[in-house]
Amino acid sequence: MMSAVSALPVDIKERNTCRLCNKRGLKSVFELPATPLANHFETGPTKLPVYPLIVMLCSNCLHVQLKHVVNPKVLFSHYKYASGTSPVFVEHFSRYAIDEYTRWCEPGSKPFVVECGSNDGTALQQFKALGCRVIGVEPALNLCDIALKQDVPTVNTFFDYNTAWNIFESHGPAKLIVANNVLAHIDELGDVVRAVNKLLDPKGVLIFEVQYVGDLLAKGHVDNIYHEHVSYHALAPLLKFIKTQTLWVVLRVERVPTHGGSIRVTVGNPCLRTAENDATVEKLLHEEQVAAVNGSSVWALLQAKVIRAKLKLRRQLETIYDLDPDETIVGYGAPAKATTLMYAFGLKATDIDYIVDDSPLKQGLYTPGLNIPVKSPDVLLVEKPRYVLVLAWNFAESIIAKWKPLLPNTVFIVPFEGA
Repeated sequence: MMSAVSALPVDIKERNTCRLCNKRGLKSVFELPATPLANHFETGPTKLPVYPLIVMLCSNCLHVQLKHVVNPKVLFSHYKYASGTSPVFVEHFSRYAIDEYTRWCEPGSKPFVVECGSNDGTALQQFKALGCRVIGVEPALNLCDIALKQDVPTVNTFFDYNTAWNIFESHGPAKLIVANNVLAHIDELGDVVRAVNKLLDPKGVLIFEVQYVGDLLAKGHVDNIYHEHVSYHALAPLLKFIKTQTLWVVLRVERVPTHGGSIRVTVGNPCLRTAENDATVEKLLHEEQVAAVNGSSVWALLQAKVIRAKLKLRRQLETIYDLDPDETIVGYGAPAKATTLMYAFGLKATDIDYIVDDSPLKQGLYTPGLNIPVKSPDVLLVEKPRYVLVLAWNFAESIIAKWKPLLPNTVFIVPFEGA
């Protein structure tokens, strides 16, 4: 394991302090098989180094994070996930923009909205449609190009203090700063806080969505653990972090279904607090206490869930191949989580003939490590496979609804379902 890490020492490091409270005293609570970097799809079969996936718990504030941190320039300078390829996410961000504009902005106003990690501009397009002035900040040049072609102003860089200063100087303060599925990717969160403090209007709000560790633990979704996600957030540690880092407070928190379960957290000036919004914070804190989300014992239970889900899927695949060794099994979806899932469940390249994905960014490439080819979903209409393994299980409902009428004799297999 460690020999793979030492092969590229400049690209990975161990973190021995908590990302939120900066204290030592981290302890290992969970480990998955080492994997290649989850989004490093290649143009041909390629042998890639693997990196450890060791989950650490802070004994001080109970934050959860990975032991190893990969250089973000390696992970995010060219990124193969685009939000706009998913109709589910387009709809999600449309509702998101309407809800948050209505909640925090004056009717008819044209507030300035900045997004940290804006991807292909899908979320900002929804705010722009409401009349907002927008700017995205995105480190992946290929995604910036997509956003700019869709007339979404985007700066190709990481969101830091200098970037915030430049935007503030040229456009003024932001009424809304949004960060969707990106704060779990950032090693030095204090840098983001300083940038937000520079750019945010005194009466503005920061709104961010992150995958919720409570849902990961309750549902056994271990494939959400991969190297891009250096943190696994719960509300209680976040509250402590925000209290020590900013002049703001958590105004509101909401659980949302994206990525198998996330939380949307709103941070802003204490003068914006309301009893109704405070109640959302207290409610989730109470739920975390009841479920013991912020402890170490739940991670032992997670291991049992992983074993059950793995055995169930292995039995399903083995039964299929026992009946017909030449049967075709196709994967649907090549999200980053699929890399962790296939390694954690011991899948081999021979278990899946090929994978289809809606994103042109991944079509024609090969999955990291296992080198399974990725094709356009159009091939399903020609080959009509008997079995489809839904690797993008968080979109299983919409995938099955779309394809079942076209592939009436196909059996869709969903990992974690009923595990």
